[in-house]
Amino acid sequence: MSLTLRRWAPVLLFSLAPFAWFYASNLHEPIRLGDLFAYALATALCTCAITGLSEVLFRTRSYRISSIVASATLLFFSYRSLTESAVPAGLSKDSELVVYAILCLALLAVSTRWGARPSFHLFLTAFATANLAIALSIGVARSANPHSLESPEIRALPIPAEDVWSGTALRRPNIYWIVVDSYPNRRELLDYYGFDNTPFIQSLVRRGFDVTDESYANFSTTLLSIPSTLDMAYVFDEEDPVYEINRNGAWQRLPGKTHRGVNAAISGDNRTVSLLRQQGYAYVHFSGGTFLITRCQGREDVCLKATPATFSDLQYRLLSLTPLWDLLARSPTLRKTLHPRRQAASGTGIVELASQLEASQLPQPFFLYAHIASPHRPYANDPLCNLLPLDFDRRGNRHFLAQLSCVNRHLEQLLDSIQNRDPEAIIWLSSDHGPRLSIRKGSSIFSLSKTQVRESLGVLQAFRLPPDCQDQIPKNITPINGMRLIFACLSKEEPRWLPDRHYIARPDAPERGRIRRVQID
Repeated sequence: MSLTLRRWAPVLLFSLAPFAWFYASNLHEPIRLGDLFAYALATALCTCAITGLSEVLFRTRSYRISSIVASATLLFFSYRSLTESAVPAGLSKDSELVVYAILCLALLAVSTRWGARPSFHLFLTAFATANLAIALSIGVARSANPHSLESPEIRALPIPAEDVWSGTALRRPNIYWIVVDSYPNRRELLDYYGFDNTPFIQSLVRRGFDVTDESYANFSTTLLSIPSTLDMAYVFDEEDPVYEINRNGAWQRLPGKTHRGVNAAISGDNRTVSLLRQQGYAYVHFSGGTFLITRCQGREDVCLKATPATFSDLQYRLLSLTPLWDLLARSPTLRKTLHPRRQAASGTGIVELASQLEASQLPQPFFLYAHIASPHRPYANDPLCNLLPLDFDRRGNRHFLAQLSCVNRHLEQLLDSIQNRDPEAIIWLSSDHGPRLSIRKGSSIFSLSKTQVRESLGVLQAFRLPPDCQDQIPKNITPINGMRLIFACLSKEEPRWLPDRHYIARPDAPERGRIRRVQID
């Protein structure tokens, strides 16, 4: 090992370790090491550049400078863990920053005083090596565990086509599945929010849609609702009441009754895509710059992307490991600039989807899954679709309804664009769960009232099908039967329904990872 590399070793190791720990701690999300490579490389180059420039500036090549830079790097990326573990609970954000600054000054003083000593530098190198090695070993062990995360299990093998349909498509129109996250049905909008959505529903009817007024989701969370819909089966039910487990402080999602896990199912490894590909369909996935679990992950034939208006969810979460976010968020202007709106420049992502569809030459026929993270909060638009001013992350029913009104406007434009270009298309417009605004964070899933259950599960469902399929749509169809309806329409046969069941699951509940079966009264 060269003298320079030996001298800079702790700097390099402490630059890479945060990303290895982030990967190991977030295996329940669809994050790959490749997603973090550019950020890790940029960090390593930056810290090495700082070390080299400092050596030139101070005209020294002692261990002290690399020790100080290595310690500063460790402290910089340990901000979140330090403030959560070493700072007394209940302190204000300013107080947290003060305590963190004191800890930093103390460690940097030690590095300045003792950093030039070979023994201290050797200790830092050994500590940095062990830190990185532990993170990598945990990540590799968890991802390779045959009973963990996305690993296939015998009971997770795909169901045969005969359980869904005859297996032969007599027509092959393009299929659009557009999911507007947290969009309620008309009844819940009127009963709970006092909002009459009749004008929009009527506009859908004029465009040839059948709209169900009293549909309720099978699950109250995206990570269970979407894979169940795409697999056309309950990936978790009363026989599997746990969908996430905590192993050594890290939450891991169980695969359930899917092929390679719920994350893989959402991104294309599911029965819907598999059966349609057997009929010659291409799979088109729209990545709206939104939640990690709904982005393109390489399982699609075509990826349509909308550039996020600001930071992506991944970039924000990496930034929040450091003190930068809390410091920059003190400025309303910077908070607006840096906060992950999760939507594209339009505020909804729907305009970007329309533009991508118009500009792309897609293989025929195709199945499109487009997950729109709106009207889910944070809210970006007013009712006329103008972007909100600085305090855009508004909460409350009024701002939710404003966002929903903008979504209606953008959806009408999108649907007109699709129907003008593709008049024979099957279009399914739906939501994955209700808004859940009636539930306080931290509420037990077993304490919810009937009103809260309905508001959590009420969803929009609208189908534009060929005329001979329209009389097959039940007025209270649940998402798990939506694809079964579409497959029956392709083969011109009777749908093979699953019994409707409904479940409540919340990641912020005391019972995180558990499912509660409920009845819709």
